[in-house]
Amino acid sequence: MASSSAQIFYLPTGCNCDNKTSYGQSEIKSAALEALSLASQKRTVGNDKYPHAYNDDEHFDFSHAQAPWSFPLRKLGHVIVCSAKAVFSPSADRVVLGSIAEDYSSAVYCAQRCQ
Repeated sequence: MASSSAQIFYLPTGCNCDNKTSYGQSEIKSAALEALSLASQKRTVGNDKYPHAYNDDEHFDFSHAQAPWSFPLRKLGHVIVCSAKAVFSPSADRVVLGSIAEDYSSAVYCAQRCQ
C-alpha cells in the first residue's frame, strides 16, 4: 500500500499553470501520493473516477514512464474527501504519473496538465 514514504521520481520543484495557478513541489507530491494510495486500495473518487488512465489528447512523449495515470492537482489545504457520497469537483489541473510499481511504493512523475 502506498504511503508518505512512497517515492515519486523526477518530481519538479513546482509548476506554473498558464500564469493562473502555481503549484509547489509539496502540492504535486501530495497529489501523486494520494493517487498512489487510492490506487493501492483499488478506490477512486469523483464522477470521473480518479485516479484513472491518462487520456493523452495532447500526444505527450512519456517514453520514460509506462501506462500513465492522471489525478487532480489542488492547492494545499483543499482536501479531497474520499467517501462514496463525496462531491468531488476538481480543477482541470492534473498530475500525470507513470511506471507505477506493483506494490504502489513508487511512480515516475510524467507531467502536469494545466487548463
